[in-house]
Amino acid sequence: MRGLTSHRRRLRQWTACALGTFVPLAVTMTLMAAPAQAQTSPARPADAHTGARAFTWSPPALVDHQAPYSMDDGPDFISCPSATLCVAADNAGDVITSTDPAGGSAAWTVKNVDRNIAFNGLSCPTVSFCAAVDENEQILTSTDPTGSRRAWKSTLVNTGNRHTGISCPAITLCVAIGGPGYLLVSTNPTGGASAWTSVTVDPYLGLSSVFCPSVRLCVADDTIGNVLTSTDPAGGASAWTMKDVYPGIGDLSNISCPSTKLCAIVADTTGTGGTILTSTNPTGGASAWHPAQVDKNFVDDVSCPSAGLCLATDTHGNMLTSTDPTGGASAWTSRPVYPGHIMGAIFCPSTTLCVTDAHYPGPGRVLVSTSPASPTGTWQRFTVDQVDDITAVTCASAKLCVAVDASGDAVVSTDPAGGAATWKVTRIPHAGALEAVSCPATSLCVAVGQPGDVVTTTDPTGGAAAWTVTEVDPQSPVEGSMTGVSCPSVKLCVATYSPAHVGGTGYAVTSTDPTGGASAWTTTLIDPGDWLQDVACPSTTLCVAVGFRFGDVVTTTKPTGGTSDWTVTHVRSGIEFDGLSCASVTLCVAADNYPTGAVTSATPASGASWRFRPMYSNGVLAGVSCPSTTSCTAVGAGKDTSGDAVTTTTPTAGGHAWKRTPIDPAGGLTSVSCPTVSLCVAVDFRGEVVVGQG
Repeated sequence: MRGLTSHRRRLRQWTACALGTFVPLAVTMTLMAAPAQAQTSPARPADAHTGARAFTWSPPALVDHQAPYSMDDGPDFISCPSATLCVAADNAGDVITSTDPAGGSAAWTVKNVDRNIAFNGLSCPTVSFCAAVDENEQILTSTDPTGSRRAWKSTLVNTGNRHTGISCPAITLCVAIGGPGYLLVSTNPTGGASAWTSVTVDPYLGLSSVFCPSVRLCVADDTIGNVLTSTDPAGGASAWTMKDVYPGIGDLSNISCPSTKLCAIVADTTGTGGTILTSTNPTGGASAWHPAQVDKNFVDDVSCPSAGLCLATDTHGNMLTSTDPTGGASAWTSRPVYPGHIMGAIFCPSTTLCVTDAHYPGPGRVLVSTSPASPTGTWQRFTVDQVDDITAVTCASAKLCVAVDASGDAVVSTDPAGGAATWKVTRIPHAGALEAVSCPATSLCVAVGQPGDVVTTTDPTGGAAAWTVTEVDPQSPVEGSMTGVSCPSVKLCVATYSPAHVGGTGYAVTSTDPTGGASAWTTTLIDPGDWLQDVACPSTTLCVAVGFRFGDVVTTTKPTGGTSDWTVTHVRSGIEFDGLSCASVTLCVAADNYPTGAVTSATPASGASWRFRPMYSNGVLAGVSCPSTTSCTAVGAGKDTSGDAVTTTTPTAGGHAWKRTPIDPAGGLTSVSCPTVSLCVAVDFRGEVVVGQG
């Protein structure tokens, strides 16, 4: 079984889109190639209406959360209403909070409140109110920012364009921005969609940033040098004035106004370095704004806790400081605080506390200083927003499940339904990102990953020393990734490999001695026209591989043979397979994330007679497992971006026979394995396991 392989991060993109255009499918292939017996299990109760099997699903349990983390991005937006509360948001729907911002990593708490959708802005005017905007045109509000996910209320405010920022000077006023040139204004931000009014104020381009130091002044800017101001922000379009304060130079971005008497704006002056515009009369028109080139690098953000202190970040790890922000370029000093890193958002609730973030290269980090104005003041840095991406899971039996992650870890349980404490994380020395895993028995597990690693063990519970990493050269001139693996027995394993180049090429990497080292694996070109995404072998005499981009299915009755022993069938242009399970030689089911439909064949071994039919249409699918010909479970993300299980007892009957059940509120399910018809184990890219029993 496998998860999203090298494409697993597409799940973040899926859930960041309006999923009305990104829809999943499961693809069923009725395989009639050989007279082998179907691996059926005793019948279980099914849903009377849909024919789908009934499962009871556990809450998600965090089982994989340790360094090194596979995703460690750090926050993108920060708002600190006081020295005792900072709230940050990231590009995966997380809100990160701390009541002791300088207290180190342990003082920060991460909660996924927006189902993996990227945040685009955050504003917290008080410790008891925050508002945020996301990629899906939603506005989120909370009167308890440090509370649970349920403490955040999501409201869809549909304008046809994504919201790109928000500022709330008080709980009685919030102003959000987006493109092209609209404002969303509310004097009752928690009042639902009807409490927000859309106003077009800039007919030219999308607005870049907005900052409201009080309910009597809001300042916004755009990408061609215009500043928009209003002393009555809720007064409609006529209450806003637009002035070209920086004509023909570059676009304007982040704004900070400690009061109505001082505002600072970052300007992107391409080719000339970082510029900050300041004004002591923000509504005074073009002549009231004065540019100063303060840095040879690009400036990212600025924060002014008072009229006598402003700090700005740049793209080379420098902090720029001024105690006289309107004093021109010479009034600003630059100091390296995280050399070589891209500094991002900064927020200073007072002159004695500033919080910023830094990203590439390396993991995202938060930097905190309690003496930001001092030339020698210390900036602490620590990680606060890390997750482990579990990419795949397989269960050899109800008493052994093995998952792998993008950090090269194995996550193993002999009691998968027993809760988080029954799962053990093992860091496999020298293993890279693992993409897929197969355990044909409790005495053999084989995982594959990047760039061409095969990782094997004959004792899955034996700890790090029990795993062996072998670099198998796929004999491709371009480096790529092992994307799937299936072992129908301990004497045969088949993996898929695809080089990372445009056009797509798929290889089978096979072995009759999986633990025999690199020389025991043979590489065969089996599809010259598509990247291969997964493989399933229900027996030693039938293997099926599926393509990622161009809708290819590749089959063989002789897995260890050459290129001519594999048959390529182009099922349908545009199909993007993302997972595959074969209950027997008479049934295979593939998960396809686009478009919606099912594909069946009565003679897959010969590559003939594939039929397309509509299927599950409420989201996207990432993995599937069929323990019998009458039981299949797929996982993915629903239209509301929740993590869904989609089950059926009649896989070839079409979409009406599949029942969708939301099982993971944060979404991001990547893989599922069902060792029996009454037990399924699903994993997500946040290091969590969800177990279904029925």
